[in-house]
Amino acid sequence: MLPVGRQVRERRAGNVIKLRKNITFKPSLWPAIERVDERSKVRVSRRSASTTASASVKLMTLVSRRKGTKASVVSLLTVLLYRDDKMSTEPKNILKLAVLSCSYNRKKKTARFLTSLVNQCVPGNCVMDVFLLDDNSPDGTAAYVEAEFPTVKVVKGSGSLFWAGGMRTLWQHVLNQGAYDLFLLCNDDVMLFDCAIGRLLSSYNLTKHPGNILLGTVRDSEGSMITYGGQKIINRITGDSANLAPAADMLVPCEIGNANIMLVDMATVDSIGILSSAYTHGIADYDYTLTALKNGLNVWIAPGYYGICDNDHVVTWLPQKTSLKKRIEYLYSPKGLAYNEHMIYIKKHFPLSVPITHFKLWVKTLFPIMYDRFKK
Repeated sequence: MLPVGRQVRERRAGNVIKLRKNITFKPSLWPAIERVDERSKVRVSRRSASTTASASVKLMTLVSRRKGTKASVVSLLTVLLYRDDKMSTEPKNILKLAVLSCSYNRKKKTARFLTSLVNQCVPGNCVMDVFLLDDNSPDGTAAYVEAEFPTVKVVKGSGSLFWAGGMRTLWQHVLNQGAYDLFLLCNDDVMLFDCAIGRLLSSYNLTKHPGNILLGTVRDSEGSMITYGGQKIINRITGDSANLAPAADMLVPCEIGNANIMLVDMATVDSIGILSSAYTHGIADYDYTLTALKNGLNVWIAPGYYGICDNDHVVTWLPQKTSLKKRIEYLYSPKGLAYNEHMIYIKKHFPLSVPITHFKLWVKTLFPIMYDRFKK
């Protein structure tokens, strides 16, 4: 931006001054602007540091009273401005971002997530809409969010959608609402860092072509380890994977990703659609990133860290002391080992591992004590 000294003076009618389009206040003058704001109700945005087109800003007048005379205007505030010539001649491209999240019966975590979300700073050319699907939470999450977060658009589920089903339902709902450029999938147990979304959008600008998925890496509440983000496959037969650390200032390619923080562009949706209907709860995000790669799209880990989210899937099988009936129920449960869906995923992406995976899942179920020793 080129500094240009300008004196903005009163237009006598009503002490109102018309500002030119896309004029930006010099940052060093913000304290003065704010002092004016306190007395004359100037309405300007400190975040974007800019006025709206043709904004009318009421300026404070300094009045002196002389003995035996009426009040007269002595002077008006003089403001130095500078502007970006490019901004003044070219309209900004508006970027439409839809944030998608699902909740079920954990109101405090959902509230913490939404608080960290609605307070995010986003670029001035970005319009962000937030959508939350609450799957009929018994704790009254939907009503609470509607009351405390009025800008969040709440969609109510049936009570049996689970995570993948809920996200799929919500994503389709959002697509029906209108055109969006980007979709940000977030878990409602994430606490976003300040300016996380702004940084993620800046990272998206590092991509060279449309058709990208960006993953935001999160750490545990102690900050000691990566819990969710992007992963690389370390065994091409079994599909075993390991977390990858993000770089400081560049995109890192990866193969598998968690949708705790996942940014998807419209070109990706046009190519492969949304989350597969083959999955009820988990695995859908793994499948989505692998499907994207198979279709020539890109999956990246965005630079840096974006929030806190503790790992709540440390142990994925029930102990030996649990009854066999419950262990078998857990084997097929969408929130357990999800046997049928797990096998669909393996057949699709790692077909050579079908017998190995079948064996492991049943050993976890029938002889968990043996699996515990095997893993050690």
